[in-house]
Amino acid sequence: MLCGIVAAGKAGRMRERESAPAPESPHARYGPALLLAVVCGILAPMINFSLAFGQDIAREAVRRGTTPANAAYAVWPIGLAGGLLPNLAYSTYLLNRNRTWSRFRTLSPDIWFPILMGVLWMGAFALYGAAAALLGALGTSVGWGLFQIFMIMTANISGLVTGEWTHAGAPARSLLWSGLFLLAAATVLMALGNR
Repeated sequence: MLCGIVAAGKAGRMRERESAPAPESPHARYGPALLLAVVCGILAPMINFSLAFGQDIAREAVRRGTTPANAAYAVWPIGLAGGLLPNLAYSTYLLNRNRTWSRFRTLSPDIWFPILMGVLWMGAFALYGAAAALLGALGTSVGWGLFQIFMIMTANISGLVTGEWTHAGAPARSLLWSGLFLLAAATVLMALGNR
């Protein structure tokens, strides 16, 4: 899985170098960007931890008549509140500081894109919660790994479909396909290991 992620990431970087002109100072913003990537990497699994450590809530939902596959829905409101509150507070702060509330008085035709993104994002986590329950004791570990693999594969394949890789060179495309193959192989190995 890690080899597939590295290969896909390196392929994306090669594609960017080929398609975009080099910035004036490539290392000027590297430190803050790296720090943000590390913090995001550390905090990203917290939503999975809410599902893993919220099993008492899920069991109570099952005891009250919910199916095991749907029990994760009882955990999500509590787990997602941890992200909602700081995001809402920071967005409100920025809207006040920049005095940009007026931009939301009229609805843009683009309103459907964030709504679709929210539906797809929550739909993915709903499916993950149901699948984690069906995977059994290792659901939140094996399931999380599979969830991450499918997100990376979906993003890269959608980039191929939408033409994002049209002007990429053959080495970058080959490396991307190698990364996708490694991710698919990791999926098979994780599935076999969960038997």
